[in-house]
Amino acid sequence: MASVKSMMARTAKLEFQHVPPILAKFGGPEGWAAFEANATAGIADGRYDSRDIPVVVEALRSWLGSV
Repeated sequence: MASVKSMMARTAKLEFQHVPPILAKFGGPEGWAAFEANATAGIADGRYDSRDIPVVVEALRSWLGSV
């Protein structure tokens, strides 16, 4: 049983390594989705400029390697 737990821990570590380090700071793909949702909500309620934020989000997506 210990070997199974060890293998699962190594697998989890390897899966985490596939996430770009900067994306990991966003919280992985779920964090990126939350960031995009926040940007969209911010545009809708007027916190963010509707001309700038889509460009910023797209630039970040491109920089992160198409999340």
